[in-house]
Amino acid sequence: MQMLPLAPMGLTLEQAAAYCGIPETTFRALVEAGQMPQPLELSKLDRWHREHVRKAFAKIKSRSHRDVI
Repeated sequence: MQMLPLAPMGLTLEQAAAYCGIPETTFRALVEAGQMPQPLELSKLDRWHREHVRKAFAKIKSRSHRDVI
């Protein structure tokens, strides 16, 4: 039986930011602004739940046509 690679459910800051396609500093700012979830503390390590990040990212409003130059 061939083993399939598993995507981690708990993401580091670097992984969570990459998952969203944004820099870590932007991801941190979104966390502080309440637009991204706070991390979970697992054995003193901060991890973001992949599904929580996905749902929060989906809720961020897109720019209207008026904001696009």
